Amino acid sequence: MYIAINAVAVDSCVVGKSNLFRRSDLERLDGSLIRQQNHENIRHGRGLAAFGRFVAEDNMIGLALWHELDLRHSLSCDIAYNTLGDMSLIDYVRRRIRWIRVRKHMSLLATLLEPFTESVMLSAIAAMSVRFLTGVPIRLFLPVHFFIWVMIDLDVYASLAGHSLPVAHWRSFLVAWVVREVLAFPIWVLGVVGNEVEWTGGRYGVLRNGEGERIARGRRVLL
Repeated sequence: MYIAINAVAVDSCVVGKSNLFRRSDLERLDGSLIRQQNHENIRHGRGLAAFGRFVAEDNMIGLALWHELDLRHSLSCDIAYNTLGDMSLIDYVRRRIRWIRVRKHMSLLATLLEPFTESVMLSAIAAMSVRFLTGVPIRLFLPVHFFIWVMIDLDVYASLAGHSLPVAHWRSFLVAWVVREVLAFPIWVLGVVGNEVEWTGGRYGVLRNGEGERIARGRRVLL
């Protein structure tokens, strides 16, 4: 999805852990996301400090570079590895919910379209479409659909890891793959219906403009 959005270049789409930009450009930003022709909005200062009020400052910096300075991103072929460490299933679910709730306030349309990039939603749509157009039964289409999807994911794994998935890990991979795909839509629903997130031991409310406010003993305090 990230590669596709960057390919059509309709808006900024970056991941902070693998995003590089010039310090001189960052120091020109004020977080207003407004083109800087005769624009002097310094309410929140300039540079990195201007983005401290956002929950996902990495994405907002990318948006600011795009809209304030009219700069575009370029994808590299280099790989940036992200090590999350040991994570329980509930931690994984909470993490997905957190970032869906953040993303919906920064890019609502992309968040609403997200389920249509998942295998389960696409399988239902494709299976019904193929049956209507060609008469192929759903029970025959679905196994082929998911087999191809798994093969593509395994190819992505091999591209990133530099080697194919070891045979000894096939079972755990498939179990994790099925759990991830089945939970994708329920997690998305939970994400879009709420606005509070837990992050680094604290609880925050996500505002409509992507800003966060700390929830402390029932009170909300802007970041």
